[in-house]
Amino acid sequence: MLQSVQNSAARLVSGVNRFDQIDNDNLFQKLHWLKITERIEYKILTIVHKCLYGNAPSDLSSLLLPSQSDRTKMLNIPVHHTKYGERSFSVSGPRLWNTLPYSLRIIDNFITFKKYLKTFLFKKCFNIV
Repeated sequence: MLQSVQNSAARLVSGVNRFDQIDNDNLFQKLHWLKITERIEYKILTIVHKCLYGNAPSDLSSLLLPSQSDRTKMLNIPVHHTKYGERSFSVSGPRLWNTLPYSLRIIDNFITFKKYLKTFLFKKCFNIV
């Protein structure tokens, strides 16, 4: 549902008629926009980064537990038993964080992290090698 709203916004911004047959992926690449799923991942991962590097409230930061090895910069994923628990920040945050390449997980500067994270998600979204 939300993706269709974003698709309509992309057509409006780029001046494409809603009845024209056009590939939305090409439109999003041209506008350099992330799709809704990747935008959600982007927001979660930026919050996780802030938590890990001391720029978030301690209540939020306490939800993330580092793994035994500090060398990998990975996080423990808590056990959950429901779909609701799977969508919680304490589960989805570490799961997404652990899928990032090591080179992204070790960036401590927030501005630099955001730049490389968007590039990573953009390439993932549109299968760019």
